[in-house]
Amino acid sequence: MNVEKNTAGTRLRERIGKWKLVMIFGAIYIASQLIIAGILHPLGTLTVLELQTSFSPDTFVNIVQGWIDSDMLSRYWDHFYFDMIHPVWYGLFLCAGLSHYFNVNAIPNKFDFLLFLPFVAGACDAIENISHIRFLLDSESITPLAIAISALACNVKWVLFLGSFLALFTLAIRSKNNNFVEVV
Repeated sequence: MNVEKNTAGTRLRERIGKWKLVMIFGAIYIASQLIIAGILHPLGTLTVLELQTSFSPDTFVNIVQGWIDSDMLSRYWDHFYFDMIHPVWYGLFLCAGLSHYFNVNAIPNKFDFLLFLPFVAGACDAIENISHIRFLLDSESITPLAIAISALACNVKWVLFLGSFLALFTLAIRSKNNNFVEVV
């Protein structure tokens, strides 16, 4: 007798794995991402990524100083208005998408714990954001340990986000290749 456990992941999968929710959260996520990208674009995508992922306090300070010298630091500040809620949007989108395609591809419930990884990515993003706000408000807080914690959180965020996105993409392709019917 094969009895599935009623776990938090299983309940989450049942509630959020609806195609309509995937589309709603996906649209909100894309809109949020475009707004943030528009704000940060003048700072340089690679420069922002270097600031976020670097384990070097000197790198952080030098990048911020460059933005101060070019009167661009306000753009980094401005992105926080959207980036503080952005992890919620991508967490919900990725979780809903994964839940939907777990259902469509009949992925066993024992893998439902993976549905929480987008929210772990979001929590890491929040740690990074709060750390950067603190660094900008108090330069004395820019220590090797504090930068390392922020960079570690950011790098874990990217691994979990990209891993979740890749899993979602792979499951979507798999469902199309196997001619699964969309569960609406």
